[in-house]
Amino acid sequence: MNNADVQDDRHALLETIEAAGALAMEYFRRQDAGDLKAQKKPDGSLYSDADIAVNELLRQRLRAHAPDYGWLSEEDEYGTGRLEKRRVWIVDPIDGSRAFLRGDKEFAICVCLIEDGAPILAAIYVPALNESYFACRGQGAWCNGVRLPVRAPMPSTSLSDCSLMTTGRVRRIDFWRELLGLEGDAQESRLPGSIAYRLLLVARGDFDATLSMTQKWEWDLAAAHLIASESGVKVTAREGSTLCYNASVDGSCDGVLAAPAGLHERLAERIREGLARETS
Repeated sequence: MNNADVQDDRHALLETIEAAGALAMEYFRRQDAGDLKAQKKPDGSLYSDADIAVNELLRQRLRAHAPDYGWLSEEDEYGTGRLEKRRVWIVDPIDGSRAFLRGDKEFAICVCLIEDGAPILAAIYVPALNESYFACRGQGAWCNGVRLPVRAPMPSTSLSDCSLMTTGRVRRIDFWRELLGLEGDAQESRLPGSIAYRLLLVARGDFDATLSMTQKWEWDLAAAHLIASESGVKVTAREGSTLCYNASVDGSCDGVLAAPAGLHERLAERIREGLARETS
């Protein structure tokens, strides 16, 4: 990682994501007024004109800054040329589009710079909450200019005592609930629609862990991965395997698990046990 290059990239990234946040808020206010319509992609996911406009701003500015870098965004067609690039921008113009369209404030603009498959520079802006996150590999993570404290390992916390954010089928199947210590409904409160923001909540210490068993995408995870990692949180695929970016044509990832060391290992072990039960 060339530090001089990264400093230039950092300046361009922070300037660009701030402009993207301002543009997103213009559309968010239109949503409040009922003047923004949801559209549906072939896979059933929702988006709006806001996703397209923010993506266009990010693409124009970041690609003008570094035309030789690759590009992967949720709102653009997949390309294979980026797979040969050492550095790639990975972008989600609005993570949590459904939440955005509902008027929820926990939507996030996520941008990450990847080098040789690993995140090296990341910014996430949550403009409706005025929260700006930034991380550079090996240099810590920051929120609104204040360094996030590094989370200590959690080797002694029992699974039933940890605050674990998860949704979907694991909560509906008894053996998953038992394996992961999901007792009662205390942890069933409404979760942010943005998976990136859930990782930020773990990085901040608001929750102990987050788990998604369903397929995710590189643009969902890359920026939050670096910010959480620089805050002492281990981020992997759902069963504990390493997440490698710019690694597939479609950018798919096999779920995600994020927690401080110790707790992460115990959760990953239980998840592997549960997956084995499902396939036996």
